[in-house]
Amino acid sequence: GTDLVLTLDRSLQFQVEQALLARVDEVKAAGGTVVVMDTATGEIYSIANVRRDEETGIAAVTSANLAAVEAFEPGSVAKVFSLSSVVDSGVANPDTVIDVPGRMVFNKNTQWEQTVKDAELHDTKPMSLRDIIVHSSNIGTLLLTEQVGDERFGEYLQGFGFGQATALDFPDESAGRLKPFDEWQGSEAATMSYGYGYTTTSLQLAAAVNTVANGGTYVAPKMLMATIGADGEVTETPASTTRRVISPESA
Repeated sequence: GTDLVLTLDRSLQFQVEQALLARVDEVKAAGGTVVVMDTATGEIYSIANVRRDEETGIAAVTSANLAAVEAFEPGSVAKVFSLSSVVDSGVANPDTVIDVPGRMVFNKNTQWEQTVKDAELHDTKPMSLRDIIVHSSNIGTLLLTEQVGDERFGEYLQGFGFGQATALDFPDESAGRLKPFDEWQGSEAATMSYGYGYTTTSLQLAAAVNTVANGGTYVAPKMLMATIGADGEVTETPASTTRRVISPESA
């Protein structure tokens, strides 16, 4: 009989759902999610989910909270976390320049052989960390991240919240998948740096990117503001937990 008071803003939730629905139709996507979260408090003002029906082909807002229960490989957006670890550990700064080849072959002549390329084809050329971000260079990112070391890089990813469910405590929320660093095999140590080899929900991803926006401090997502008992008594929930992941200067 307990009522729940959510952080969701009813008007904003509707507007975000309509904007997401329009965008999914525009790009003919299978679906989409949006998380609108307060940077400092972690309170979620909107969490919208759209899915396209396979039979009818029609996209519609769904009550399923896909942003919290479905995990996927993040891809290049993960470079935010990799290069944050690079800067925070002192491996490089925005003006550090390295030579970046256009392609690299890992684990040659083994079952894990894999060729990694940059999206923008190029010969070996000098690139600053700033250039690597601007041009989303896979190889530049992995060359810098490998200098952080697998163990420490894995610790940074955990600090950003990957591999563990958030404090939202949503039913059936996915924790995503992040293997311990000593279980990474083949090219995983390289591909993890640009977002392949671990999975994350949209909710985890929003909270992780928010860590950079929040000056390097992770703040747990929060959707329950208070409960109201059968006697009418209102009990507010505690503030979201926080932790330092990278320094304010690195962020």
